[in-house]
Formats: sequence, C-alpha cells, structure tokens
Amino acid sequence: LEFRRVLFRSSITSNTCTCYAYSAGGIAGGEQSQSITMEGSLVANNSATSTAGATWPYSYLAVAGALAVQRFGFLVAKNSTFYGNSTDHYAGGLNINYPSQANLTNVTVVNNSAARGAGGILWTTSYNGAGNYLYLKNSVLANNTGISGAADDIYAYDSMSANEVTASYSVVEAQTGTSINFAGTGMLTGQQASLDLASGLAANNALSGVESLAIGVSRSEEHTSELQSLRHLV
Repeated sequence: LEFRRVLFRSSITSNTCTCYAYSAGGIAGGEQSQSITMEGSLVANNSATSTAGATWPYSYLAVAGALAVQRFGFLVAKNSTFYGNSTDHYAGGLNINYPSQANLTNVTVVNNSAARGAGGILWTTSYNGAGNYLYLKNSVLANNTGISGAADDIYAYDSMSANEVTASYSVVEAQTGTSINFAGTGMLTGQQASLDLASGLAANNALSGVESLAIGVSRSEEHTSELQSLRHLV
C-alpha cells in the first residue's frame, strides 16, 4: 500500500516488494510528510528486497519489511500487530524515521527480521523536544532478529533518538544501536525466559470480535489493568 493513511481492523499480509528506497513490504508512507493511523490491524509475513545493497545504513531510505514512515511523517498505531515480516535491508518490522510523533499503544512487534540490522523497529529522529518522540505503552517488542540472527528488537540511531523514547508497561527484550534508558513505569527489559508468545499470539480481532492485542487481551480487558497483557506472558 502506498500513501494509505487510515487502517481499521485491516490485514496487510504476504506482500512482497523489490524496491530501492522509501519503501516497505507491507505499508509505505511515501517519501515524506505522510501520516499513518491504524487500529486493530495485522501486518504479517510481508517481505522486502532492496536493490540498494548496503547503501544508506539505518536511514530513512531503508526498505522495511512491514511499515515505513519517513521524513516528517506521523504514525499512530493501536491494538495492532507486526509479525513475521522480513527484509534483506534494515528494519524488519518498522522503519520510523524523522517523524514528529510516533505513538505505539497496545502494539506487538514479534518475529520480524532484518538481515542488515534493526529486526523489530528502526527509530531515528532529527529533533529533540517540541513533541518529537517515539512513545510505547503496553506493547511487546520481542523475538525480532537482526545481523546473523542476533536478537534485535529496537535500534536507536543516535543519542538524540535514544533520548526521545518514552515507554511504560511494555516488554522490550533486546536493543541495539545507541542505548535507550527504559526507565518508565512497568517496564520489562532483557530476555524474558517465561515469555510465551507461541501459545499467546493470535490475530488482533480474533477475541470477542473486537480490537485486541495479538497477545490475547480484548479491548474490554485492556482497561482492567495496563499490565494485563504482560501477565498473560510472563
């Protein structure tokens, strides 16, 4: 999909892309200044092959497996799953580069891979402050792989990018690039031996016929506890 701005209870699956830049196997936000809003959606098993080789490492030009928002774009994702996407370039799951805001709430990013690095999320911002940030809440980043199959759930490009990440009530197993201080409330970092994604993972709209986390929390259960989703897994 190109320049698609709103997705509600959508499934973007099993697409392929052989492309040069500004692209993704699943959802491409265009070259710049585009917005993507999604809720209750699944982006799974998409793949991207870059014709640029190792050019533009960890940049906004990377060809992502699942979704790309580049150069001053906006991303809001809620109750959505990014699963099993891949690229031979950078950013197996999401390439979020130079946006003003990226909001991921009740989002699962699992089992994505990138041969050159940033298996789960590639995150870069060019500005500090003034509402420029990556916000994670009640989300799971786990089992994503980068170079040589190493654990790689989120890659922060530089210290400016690392400082603009705010997270709470989430699992982030492995980070690469510049270290991010995940000091928010309810955070679980590092490998979680009891994280059972194999039995808990389901399509987002499979439970009760409403939007729900891929890891098994319905919309009504979500308000019972912000940590409810994590308790199903750890």
